[in-house]
Amino acid sequence: MKISLETAKDAAFLFRVYVSSREQEISLWGWTKEQQMQFLRMQHEAQQRFYHQKYPDLEYSLIIVDGQKAGRVGIAQLNEEFVLVDIIVLPVLQSKGIGSKILQELQIKAQRKNMYVGLSVLNGNPAERLYKRFGFQVVSNNGVYTMMKWKPV
Repeated sequence: MKISLETAKDAAFLFRVYVSSREQEISLWGWTKEQQMQFLRMQHEAQQRFYHQKYPDLEYSLIIVDGQKAGRVGIAQLNEEFVLVDIIVLPVLQSKGIGSKILQELQIKAQRKNMYVGLSVLNGNPAERLYKRFGFQVVSNNGVYTMMKWKPV
């Protein structure tokens, strides 16, 4: 697995990755495929604007596995903390250790710099179990998202 900075040429793939993370949810709404895609495009663009406003130094990278694009990861640095803003692995490649590898690398980087790693996860998202296995502690919950933090030992 390797990480490479995304470019404008990756836009179609990045949208497909985003869609893969929401497809199951919106398929239950009874919308046509066209309505779903319009909604998802609008949501994806709004999410990107929000993330870049909140995290001006946000760096998005592609996740590459066996030479193929497998997902994306977004990490920002705020003062004494790295923020895992976004991580999406294509469904067909989930549960293969990719997210674990990314978390390990981020924790090693944070350990070297004596920095925290923070993130938020949608309540009910199975990824919360993964984060807990990696030592992330719940900091707060606003009813929709659980905020978690890992600190080096």
